[in-house]
Amino acid sequence: MVYSVSAWRDRDVVVADTGELEVYRKGTSLLKLKIHLWDSNLKITFHADDSLIAMKTRYDELELVFDCKTTAERDSWLSAIYNVQAIATPSNSSAHECIEEGSDSDGDEDFQIYADETETLQAFQHARSSIVCHLGSSISSIGEILEAEDDLNDYSKHWNALASLIEHVEYGGRIVLLHWDILCALSLKLTMANLLMTLGERNKTTQPVATQGRQRKTSQSQKSLVTAFVRDILFHSIYSSRLGEPGDQKLIECMHLIDKYFPHCRLRRFSNLADDDIPVVVAAATAKPEAPIHISLKSQRGNRHIIVSDALNSLSKRRASSPISELSKTQSPLSTIMTLRTMLHTYNMTPEQFARQCTLFHHNQLTHVPIWSFLAVSESSVSSRQKAISDHFNKLTAYLVWSVLAEDTAVDRAHVIESITSIAVEANKHDLCNFHLVMACIGCLGDTPLMQSRLPLTWKNVRPKSKAQLYELRSLCDDNGGFETLRKKQLLTSSTSATLPFLGIIGSTLERLRATPYYAGNKIDVEKMERQYEALRVVENALVHSYRFEAHSDCQNFLNNLLLPCNYISTPNLQKRSIELQTNEAHQMQFCVASFGDLPRRTSKSSEQNRIMPFTHSCALLQILDSANQRLSVWVELLLSNEKSAIGKIVQSFYQEVQSSLFTASTAVTSSLLLDGFNAILDSILTSYTGECMEIGGIDNKDALQDILYESAVSTIFPTIARGVYAKYTVQYKEQDENTRSSLQRNNTDGYMMFNPFTRFDSSPSPIHALKRLASIIDEINTTPPLAVVKIRSLLSSSTFKTPIAMLYFISSTIDTSKVRETLRSALSIYKSSLDASN
Repeated sequence: MVYSVSAWRDRDVVVADTGELEVYRKGTSLLKLKIHLWDSNLKITFHADDSLIAMKTRYDELELVFDCKTTAERDSWLSAIYNVQAIATPSNSSAHECIEEGSDSDGDEDFQIYADETETLQAFQHARSSIVCHLGSSISSIGEILEAEDDLNDYSKHWNALASLIEHVEYGGRIVLLHWDILCALSLKLTMANLLMTLGERNKTTQPVATQGRQRKTSQSQKSLVTAFVRDILFHSIYSSRLGEPGDQKLIECMHLIDKYFPHCRLRRFSNLADDDIPVVVAAATAKPEAPIHISLKSQRGNRHIIVSDALNSLSKRRASSPISELSKTQSPLSTIMTLRTMLHTYNMTPEQFARQCTLFHHNQLTHVPIWSFLAVSESSVSSRQKAISDHFNKLTAYLVWSVLAEDTAVDRAHVIESITSIAVEANKHDLCNFHLVMACIGCLGDTPLMQSRLPLTWKNVRPKSKAQLYELRSLCDDNGGFETLRKKQLLTSSTSATLPFLGIIGSTLERLRATPYYAGNKIDVEKMERQYEALRVVENALVHSYRFEAHSDCQNFLNNLLLPCNYISTPNLQKRSIELQTNEAHQMQFCVASFGDLPRRTSKSSEQNRIMPFTHSCALLQILDSANQRLSVWVELLLSNEKSAIGKIVQSFYQEVQSSLFTASTAVTSSLLLDGFNAILDSILTSYTGECMEIGGIDNKDALQDILYESAVSTIFPTIARGVYAKYTVQYKEQDENTRSSLQRNNTDGYMMFNPFTRFDSSPSPIHALKRLASIIDEINTTPPLAVVKIRSLLSSSTFKTPIAMLYFISSTIDTSKVRETLRSALSIYKSSLDASN
């Protein structure tokens, strides 16, 4: 740009070896101005921080001003001018030829376009820096400064590349802001202030180009893209944090540059934006619409949603007012888990309402994850909130699978499958567009435990309408082609409405790009940045949109609790339950073949009749009791309490035989009856209920299961007959007890102990209880077995326990000690050794 005759004009400027600076009309050979650089009256003026060069030959003439756009370009022109002045022989006075604007010239003198000479430019920069910028500096310090300026020129190349990306690519500014942390870590000395200054200089008026080329003006689209970038760092709900924290010096510097180069961007409403493009900060501040009127709906098969009438509501209220109904509403402490069907009934919700609550929960999860955290370079750098989203997705999918398998009948399982399908259909609608939930539902119904080959009778009872909806959704979520159909729909809907994307396909796209470096070949890989932003754009749209549904506090708490450890929805447990149902349904299918025209018959609960505890109750035990011993003890108590079952009858017969032998048979006969009876009961349990026992105990090893079951059976059955059996052993070994007691007291050196653990040892209700108490005493001693023998003998001598020998035979003769745990057998061995040493 050349300023002459009160106007700025684009001109081609040439510095020739003849000592002349020639100005031509843009893109032509028409000479408009010529200045002799050897003229002694020529005065060149410039400012250190300005890109303008002023030339004047005579003080009474107009001053010509050249705009070089940047100080670096200005220095290049000054170097060329001073180089020509230095190599030529100056004359005292030379003519200054000037052709007036608008005149023609036939001059076609030969001239050479100036090629930048690196050595001359460096020499000029060295001299200029020493004179203008660093007066009084030493030669060494000047050298360091010039080296820093050379490095700055290298860095500015990358700054200009990013500025060009912002100017020419749609969403280029957001691409840079998304990767800002990564770009700052590339050792390019990139700061927001540097980038804003580069953009400001490039877009101040026109873009500088090579002297022999045709210059171009800054396009309106380029201005709009730069403006959009500046407004994003000012007002965008996500990217405004890139500008800095309030009160930070960097923020103040950036705001100063924005005021200098982009003052129009400080306004919240910009003329290039339509009324619909109000910044998110303003849109979020609009008044929230009133919540819609809630209508209570009752789910029913065949006609899914029926409005509950006022008469039914009033009748239910009258029934609920009675004291008995109030007590029945109190939930059992053991009932800590609910299936999907139970949860919808408890909270009086429809599947569609549950889909909305899931959408609110998923959106809240996503809003707490910074979008740039998805660009983590390794698994270790993935944030805990990202892992929470992934874990909750897996837990929700497993919970839906469990909700189907936990139902007792095939009809109820089919009803749950229809509810899950309704949830997926609602999540796929335009109001929600929660593809995260859609994939959870489709993944659940396509999981191995719910395959049609596993549950044929269940899928036979699913309505054709639900099957058609499920088929349509599966075609949307087909993984052939990398979920391309789902990927396109997510991108399409996210630009027009609130959308929650399925993060799995986004993660796979980013994983493929992760191996490519961001910086290679001395340049930034802009293509990788564009592809990563394209993948994350649906996440960006999800973060800036919001859903206006009213949150259900109980349902939100229920969804949040899915993140807690859930032992009952483990993969092995679901597989075992599925195989169990497969056997039952295959058996029932043989008796469910109806003729044409017959009414569908509801299947019975015969599949659950051979279980001692319903599947949901066993899952509740898995959740609330950590110990397998405790869970199996509860199960054995329920098993043996049913007198009508086969094992219950065996137990009753066992009681009668033992009680009759107490007064009619010897101690050896009673011991034999006890051993044989407990072995028979254990074999019956393992024969009929091995699968259920493994399910409740969470144990895959059959030997370990046998030990726990034997201990639980003895602990449950023996207390009823324990007093009579122990009295018989006390009489049998009375003399030996007296001798052992006398021997222990003679060797007693500790005297009487007030809190002796053996004081009430003879009150143990069963041999297993006695062994557990003995094992706890040895654990408290916490020493080697030989020293433990000495300590046990000392405790027995100072206690009031009078029947140590009878207790030994009560334990060892009534149960099979080879079927108890190793710790109990070891405790019995130490106890026996201590009694043998006393004799």
